[in-house]
Amino acid sequence: MVQLSPQELEEIIDTIEDPLERTKKGMELFRRGGTSNQDSFSKYAENYLQMMIQGGEAVSSEYQGKYSGEPVTDVLSWMPKDRAKELAKVFVDKRIADFREQTSINPVRFGDLKDLIKKYELADQTYELCIFANEVLEPSWHDKVEIPEERLDEVLNEVLNIVRSAKQNGRIRQVRGVFNDKRFQAKYATEGEAREIALEMLSNDLMSEHSIHFKGVRDFIDTYSLTDVTPAVREAVVHQLSNGKLQQAGLIMAEFGYTTTPEDSQAAKSTMNARLEELVKIGKIPEIIRQKQLMKRFTQYEKEGLNQDDVPQVVLPEGYRGKFVVAEFGGKEYFRVERNGDGSMTTHEIILGQFSEELQLYGFNADLSKHSDGVGGAHLDFNKDGSIEIYGSSDGLGACDKEKAKELISSLYQDREVVIKTENRGGW
Repeated sequence: MVQLSPQELEEIIDTIEDPLERTKKGMELFRRGGTSNQDSFSKYAENYLQMMIQGGEAVSSEYQGKYSGEPVTDVLSWMPKDRAKELAKVFVDKRIADFREQTSINPVRFGDLKDLIKKYELADQTYELCIFANEVLEPSWHDKVEIPEERLDEVLNEVLNIVRSAKQNGRIRQVRGVFNDKRFQAKYATEGEAREIALEMLSNDLMSEHSIHFKGVRDFIDTYSLTDVTPAVREAVVHQLSNGKLQQAGLIMAEFGYTTTPEDSQAAKSTMNARLEELVKIGKIPEIIRQKQLMKRFTQYEKEGLNQDDVPQVVLPEGYRGKFVVAEFGGKEYFRVERNGDGSMTTHEIILGQFSEELQLYGFNADLSKHSDGVGGAHLDFNKDGSIEIYGSSDGLGACDKEKAKELISSLYQDREVVIKTENRGGW
């Protein structure tokens, strides 16, 4: 078989007009050719890296869709080491510049720089700052960076600048990890500016849609000596109420001894009405229905408070056939079937998810999953003789307590015989 030389192959590749396509094709072709084509590969790889340096995430993401591994470290590994080190430095410098400007890079995707800095021994305080900043912005990093004591103030001042920038750009959540860092706390916990931002952090923490760890919140308040937290608590309560998170709002009020005022209720209603108007404008029917349900529920909550007894324990329409779920929530067992009535074309997991959404519409904190206590599934039939049969189990959720299922069904259909079949009749 006649082989073309690298030079001849380059001539063919260079006829591709689009620079990015030409570069990618050159890398792909010579990457397969082994080390004998390293010079040709390096030519196209260098072009590609320059494009990544200038084009950033778009070029980088496209590469990751085609190859495994981080694009920069991957490409550099195929190049001569001295040239790879030079290009690595250029790339890291550009990314740090982007990071400082808070423009074209997301801080939590800064991890590949750490590997480049280590691999090519790019020892410089700027790089250490970069790693430290990412560490406190992305708390899931486990390897802490040791910063020499004589340079710690300089680094912490730079991190405070990052915090200021995040605050100005409405990205305060991205720097939450900074305020948990012991080194940052030791320097800034008693200073006015940091405490002011910490108060805004507190408000954001209390607005969480997930479970709030109140001990951690209290520790945070103590660390930054936050005395008057009432405005932050009020803002969080109104936010939770306006989003239908009635139980979450109640937990916050109980923790801080806060009682809502008529002004709080009006603020929550105004937010809900504005959200509804926006949904109507864009014609999102399912979201409009859900928003009106939340608003109706809030009106009921104002009159009667939050009561779990409002949630029906059993929902089972006459004649239903198919899958059902039994789930425990708040010390009670609930029986649910497919919301749209077709129990044969769904999964037990979908039914459980629908029940979670239902509980949330009632204002409760609920995110039930197959790992939740007291969750299981089976199948049922309404027979021609009027009896109801329970049988089978759920592959995804496991078997439910059929005696409990029978008890729940019987509470709704008191005049029907409910039978538990021991043999599995198949199912859907």
